[in-house]
Amino acid sequence: MKLVPRPITRYWRAIDLAQAKHGSIVRIAGNVIVRQRPGTAKGFVFISLEDETGVSNAIVTPDLFEETRLLVTESHFS
Repeated sequence: MKLVPRPITRYWRAIDLAQAKHGSIVRIAGNVIVRQRPGTAKGFVFISLEDETGVSNAIVTPDLFEETRLLVTESHFS
């Protein structure tokens, strides 16, 4: 039996993000290619994700980062 991947429908692709309303909160998914937590950013983390359509950038608030610290910092690519 051959497994066929299903599309992830709850998440926005990088190419479609230009269609999102300014200021809206959307879900994105992809491979982390850059993760930055500058000391001058007051705890905000900046993440670049790559999917099959391009690169998207996420700003992670300090509260969300603390909730998901292990996921953001130690998850392995699989």
